Amino acid sequence: MSEANTVVKAFMEAFNAMDIDAIVGAFTDDAVYHNMPGPPVSGRPAIEAVIRGYLGLASEMDWQIAYQAEVAPGVVLNERLDRFKLAKGWLELPVMGAFEVVDGKIACWRDYFDMADFQRQLAAQQGEG
Repeated sequence: MSEANTVVKAFMEAFNAMDIDAIVGAFTDDAVYHNMPGPPVSGRPAIEAVIRGYLGLASEMDWQIAYQAEVAPGVVLNERLDRFKLAKGWLELPVMGAFEVVDGKIACWRDYFDMADFQRQLAAQQGEG
């Protein structure tokens, strides 16, 4: 397995462990995280704030990689199912992720998913749907 693949796999495992230090530590200082369709955030502090929001949403996380490949030097794509355990059960979101790894750190992370699906499941969990 390439270094970039190893970095991304360990990053996913850090989410499953809900280890904020390992998650944030995986990024370069000037990294960019773009969780489509929202605006991109830049730098570790901004990325950490967004990630803390996700971690605060769930009591457990189970991010399952279906496929992962390095498609160019340092560029990793993965197809996965991101699962968040909420009070009433699991919210499951199919995701396509793109990562740019530089010198063993994530310099750019983009995730693509169906926001309407996420919002529908979240509303159902909160008794709104």
